[in-house]
Amino acid sequence: MPTDPEARLREALTSLNQTEAPGHLRAALLAQGGGRRPRRLGPLPALVSGLATLLVVGGTLYLVSAATHPQRLHRAPRPAASTPVNGTTGRCHSAQLRLSAAGSNGGGGNVVQNYWLRNAGTVPCTLYGYPGARLLAADGAPMPTTVVRGPNPIMPRQAPATVTLRPGQSAQFVLGFSQISPTGTTSCPIASRLELTPPNAYHPLSVAARIQACQGRLFVGPVTTAPTAPAPPGAPAGVTRCRSAQLRLSAAGSNGGGGNVVLYYRLRNAATTACTLYGYPGARLLAADGAPLPTTVVRGPNPIMPRQAPATVTLRPGQSAQFELGFSQLSPSGTTSCPIASRLELTPPNAYHPLRIAARIQACQGRLFVSPVAPG
Repeated sequence: MPTDPEARLREALTSLNQTEAPGHLRAALLAQGGGRRPRRLGPLPALVSGLATLLVVGGTLYLVSAATHPQRLHRAPRPAASTPVNGTTGRCHSAQLRLSAAGSNGGGGNVVQNYWLRNAGTVPCTLYGYPGARLLAADGAPMPTTVVRGPNPIMPRQAPATVTLRPGQSAQFVLGFSQISPTGTTSCPIASRLELTPPNAYHPLSVAARIQACQGRLFVGPVTTAPTAPAPPGAPAGVTRCRSAQLRLSAAGSNGGGGNVVLYYRLRNAATTACTLYGYPGARLLAADGAPLPTTVVRGPNPIMPRQAPATVTLRPGQSAQFELGFSQLSPSGTTSCPIASRLELTPPNAYHPLRIAARIQACQGRLFVSPVAPG
């Protein structure tokens, strides 16, 4: 097929000549396009006789008449896609963005992963809306994927908003999924890579991942500004929140009675700088093979542990914080035949990467009562 616009037009006119249209249709150049100013047209009756029509081929406007030769009227210039219009910032393109994972959190068989898109270009750009996503196998083959945007049962509702990224700045979005199938099993396929397409872009980016999304169902949030986490209330100036990588989790005893059990855990700062903890940790029960078990985490007042208000805990190197985890070994029917978890996955407050520890937890209905962190 001809690639030159005028050759394509001639081919189209040849086809028209073979129809029963009156006369032999040809095109007339009435003004030159390109970078030159179009010359003024004379009266159309003096230039065109018979049937006339306008065609647009390859962004070029042509006048087709019955008596003249195929020529070009005007070619509109194509603005560069990244050129700002009227002083505004252009949209971000995949080529100027860098994708990275930024941690995860989970509980009750649900997992939420965080991702960042960094502007690695030299000019600002904007993002708006939801990214696209596709699961990939270890060999790069696509896996069945269903992307759900908007309200969902895993993540809080977020409204899309325009995010402007200066060079070096990042936007974030969250991706959630369930590791439990509708039948209650956890034998869903595992994806080894994730392919993500930035909002309003065309070229996907990919990142290594481990996603066991039952039914291939992914809940995706809109892009938002990647915040610099503020210090929690009462935190000393210059001290940042504790991250999972600098903490060590250990068991610190247990207590119980009347079918209820309270376990005590410590988080020790193994780094060389101080950090802070504030709030409640996340928790998930695991089977002996590491598969997640149904888990419901209850934060705040509960019938097993005394009420405790969250407070900022500052950990210098070597210091520890403690928290409590309670559960009932009696089912609503009064039996004690509830499943037993062999490991416990705990995520420090305001962190993304979970820590694991061996445990023996027979929590009926998978219900765990968790206290806020406290000095200890």
